[in-house]
Amino acid sequence: MLAQVRPDFNHFTWFGRGPYENYCDRKSASKVGLWHAALPELQHNYMRPQENGNRTDVRFLQITTPYGNGFKVQDLTGQHMGFSAQPYSQEDLDAAEHIFELPVRDSITLHIDSLQCGVGGDVPGFTLLKPPYRIHPLQEYIQEFIIY
Repeated sequence: MLAQVRPDFNHFTWFGRGPYENYCDRKSASKVGLWHAALPELQHNYMRPQENGNRTDVRFLQITTPYGNGFKVQDLTGQHMGFSAQPYSQEDLDAAEHIFELPVRDSITLHIDSLQCGVGGDVPGFTLLKPPYRIHPLQEYIQEFIIY
């Protein structure tokens, strides 16, 4: 799910892996627990702008304003979900070659995923993605969650 959220909904609490970004093939150092972060803490500014800040094995995610108003996204399948949130869009990331080229937006881009492919690169000189961390285009994937 891709959603645009008001910029004041910038506080995140989740039960899943954290506190820093993690991916299906890069998560063993991330502990499952209850984590809190403001939007800037979810970001990792790589040298070249790219997707970043993913969190995996999330059971629920609560997004609030600094005053505590907000909403919750909860997994219903038991297979957990992933999320990331950025103050820019995927198109912004694709178009920028440097961090300073990213525009300031009046919304937060929220991604809720049932799965994401791994990042690979664990063998020096190779970007090969190991089979368990690939997404198969002909396979059906189902994710159920509730927003309240």
